[in-house]
Amino acid sequence: MSSQANQSTPTQPVDLAGSLIGLAKGQPSALANPLLEQVRARALTSSGAANALKERWKYTPAKRYFQAMYDHQQGKSAQSQPAIELADLPTGCTWQALDNDNHSATLELLGDDNLWQRYPLADVISQSSNAGYCLEINESQSDTLTLKLQPGLGFLIIRLGANVSATVSIEYAQGSDFAGHWIASALAAGAQLNQALLINSAADSTNRWLLNQVDLEANSQFNGHVHAFAESSQRLETHLRLQGQGAQANLTSASITAKGSSFDHQVVMEHQAANCQSQQRIHNIADGGSKNSFNGRIHILPGAHGTNAQLQNRNLAIAAGAEINTKPELEIYNDDVSCSHGATIGQLDEQALFYLRSRGVPPAQARDLLLRAFIAQCYGGVLAEQAQAAADRLLNGALRR
Repeated sequence: MSSQANQSTPTQPVDLAGSLIGLAKGQPSALANPLLEQVRARALTSSGAANALKERWKYTPAKRYFQAMYDHQQGKSAQSQPAIELADLPTGCTWQALDNDNHSATLELLGDDNLWQRYPLADVISQSSNAGYCLEINESQSDTLTLKLQPGLGFLIIRLGANVSATVSIEYAQGSDFAGHWIASALAAGAQLNQALLINSAADSTNRWLLNQVDLEANSQFNGHVHAFAESSQRLETHLRLQGQGAQANLTSASITAKGSSFDHQVVMEHQAANCQSQQRIHNIADGGSKNSFNGRIHILPGAHGTNAQLQNRNLAIAAGAEINTKPELEIYNDDVSCSHGATIGQLDEQALFYLRSRGVPPAQARDLLLRAFIAQCYGGVLAEQAQAAADRLLNGALRR
């Protein structure tokens, strides 16, 4: 489902010729880099994989991201500091850099062909020099662990021990260089991870790509809060794999795209085991001249009986020229499931506006109240206050025009 205010021409898939994906058509390689050639071969082992990859990138110019990574590999974008930083290392945690020549830890978490084909950018990042780290959390943490994502390429493996609980916040450092990151969290049985992510490009115009992957074992729980406020090009991939019986995953996301910006959020909720539950609530606002895209896929495998999976995506276009794309998907291979998904694209409710105006609220203030109430439903976690401040800044700018 897609909508573009005051424009009848539908969005066309982007031309990927010359990019890593476009090379699937058999053109000679434009990326004279052994690592990228290896990644290309691994990602595009069949025409079906290539077509699926192109479909997932049809609303975002993939060439822009692969070119940035190629430049980084060629040394044009020198990485002067670690791409992922941890503010403090509390008791019960260990932090170590991963050996550049030994990627067994990453292969363990991103090792099957489907994932390599789906995320070739993560493949590049995981093999980049001095890019990898591992955070082991062996004791429950009462204080928040704060991660800062710096420009450059970096990946982080977070391992939670059995019955361990932790809260992790993730924010970007400001900067004008490309940022590409992959964070893979592995939750042992009974573990609980509360994660808050803030993507706020207020002070820069950089392009960012992030894969946030979470693997859940039996009776573990993930509570994720995404807050994305874009003034440039941002792409977030969220992949949650419920691998043990009784695992639970809850995801809320609030995003606003300012004029001239884009945000593309791709979500895969993969139910692999029995009696697992997942909930997704996604609210997006697109200002005029911006693009906001969401793809939410619920995949239920044959052994995942007793699954309960719910997805709700609501989108508001608040000015002419706003483009919104939404595509909820269900792929179910089991009859014993309870699933629902829904997506809406629209504008502010005229009846609600009339009600507020009939109670003496001025039109501009009524519109302001409804917009803020809509997006505030998906604030949450330890970064909720910062998210509200970032959202207010974008909404104030949009509403003043």
